Amino acid sequence: MKRAWFAVILLLVASLLQACAESRNQSISHPETEQFLEKSKESTYLSLTVTNKKSENHYFTYDLETKVLEEAAITPDTAQYPLGAVDRAQQLLYYAERDSTGSDQLFKLDLKTKQKEQLTKNLFAINYMIPAGNLVILAAASKEKNSVQPVTFNTETKQLNFWFGAEDDDTSVEDLTFNPYTSRLYATLFSAQEGRRNSKKTAETQADDTVPAVHRVVEYDLNGKSLRELYSAQEKIVRFHVSKDAKQAIMRSAPMVFERRELYLYDLETKRREKLDIPGISTVSHAVIAPDEKGLFILGVPNSMGEASSSIEKSGPPNGLYYFNLDTRQVTPIFIKDEHYINNFVLLKQ
Repeated sequence: MKRAWFAVILLLVASLLQACAESRNQSISHPETEQFLEKSKESTYLSLTVTNKKSENHYFTYDLETKVLEEAAITPDTAQYPLGAVDRAQQLLYYAERDSTGSDQLFKLDLKTKQKEQLTKNLFAINYMIPAGNLVILAAASKEKNSVQPVTFNTETKQLNFWFGAEDDDTSVEDLTFNPYTSRLYATLFSAQEGRRNSKKTAETQADDTVPAVHRVVEYDLNGKSLRELYSAQEKIVRFHVSKDAKQAIMRSAPMVFERRELYLYDLETKRREKLDIPGISTVSHAVIAPDEKGLFILGVPNSMGEASSSIEKSGPPNGLYYFNLDTRQVTPIFIKDEHYINNFVLLKQ
C-alpha cells in the first residue's frame, strides 16, 4: 500500500515539474518581443554621409518607423567624394577611402569589432554606393577607364563585376538609385563622347549654355541585367528615384547643362510630370520617394542660406535633411546641424 501511495506521489511531482518547465518555456517566448525583433529586421532606413569642419565623415542611420537618428561610425574624410552606406543587417559600414596611390577604394568597417578592411585595389573614384545582401553596387571609375560605370562587389567571393565591357569607355552613369522593395536598380546613363562634342560646340559658338547629351534611365536587376528603359530625353537628369510600387518617380533635371535643375514628380504610367516647389527650400540636391508614397525625403538648403554649397565655412547649417508631405505641402526638418554638410543618403531596407 505504501508503495502504491509513493508511486502516486512521484507521478504528481513529475506532473508539477513538467508544468513548471512548460510555464518557464512560455515565459521566455515573449511574442511581443519576437514581433518587435521581426519588425526591426524588416525596417526601412536612410543611411547618411555627413562631413564636418574637422575633415571627418560621420555616418548616420535614420529609422523611418521609429524616427530615431543614430550615429554609426566616424572616419577621416580622405576620398574625392565623401561616400558611405551602413548595412544594419550585417552591422557593417561600406565607405570610400583614398589609398596610397591617390585613388579611392571600397573599404569595410565592422561596427562591432571596429575592424577595417580594404576591399578593392583597382578603382579610381566612387560616386554611388548601395549595399544589398552579399553585394555592394557602385557607380565607379576604374583605373583603366575614364567613365563612371556600374560595378558590383560580391562580399563572399571578393570579386568585382564591371557591368559594361572593357571596350566601352563611353557609357557613363549620371545617377544610380535603388528600390529596396523590388531589388531593382535605376541607372541614369549618357554618352561621354556626346557630352564632349556638345561642350566643344558650345565653346566654338560661344553659346551661353550647353545642350546636354541624351540621358536615359534604365532598370536593372542586381546582376546587372537590363530589364527596361523608363525614360529618355535630351536633358540633364541628375536624379531619378522610383517609388516603392514602381508607379511614379521623383526626378531632378534641366533642359541645359548649367541651367537650374528643377524637381518633378513623374508618373511612369501616364508619362506626365508635375513640377514641385518645396516651401522654404531654395535648392534641393537629393530626393527619394518615401515608402508610404505620401512624401519625399530631401536634402535641401533653406531660403535664408541662399544657393546650395558644400562649404561648411559659413555660419549656420549648409543644408539639411527634410521630409516633404506631398498632400499638406508641409516641410519637416529631420537633421540640421551647424558646420555639418550632408553629402548624400540612400534608402535601404534591413
